[in-house]
Amino acid sequence: MAEIKFTGSKKLGTVSGEFWKSFPHLRLRFYPAEYKVSFDNGTASPFNNEEFLSKKVIEVRQKKGPDLIIHGNLKVKSLEKMFWDDHGILASVEFILADGTWCFTNAEADEYTLTEWNRIGESRGWLRDTNTPV
Repeated sequence: MAEIKFTGSKKLGTVSGEFWKSFPHLRLRFYPAEYKVSFDNGTASPFNNEEFLSKKVIEVRQKKGPDLIIHGNLKVKSLEKMFWDDHGILASVEFILADGTWCFTNAEADEYTLTEWNRIGESRGWLRDTNTPV
């Protein structure tokens, strides 16, 4: 199983791309910390902010936590929580339906590991985007 190391020197887009290669039916997207309120109240919508994704972790994190290791046995909710709690970075595991609609994970996904959720995505026909995975 591949491991993805999340360090201060990596660009957010690099981490997102490495995640996509390991879990091709899922996306790991990063948002500015000020989006936290809209995520918490369910009003957030995906955005494509290439400038934000070109920044290094050290430039956007709100606090310095330990380097993170992302692997398939992590639960979806644990991954998102680690990013927020340890670094103050809003991370979202997302997917793309067969019709091209971007979707956020919900309570259904929380208890699945990344590997399990990716397999579910494959069985449900979620897209494997061949474009930039951010």
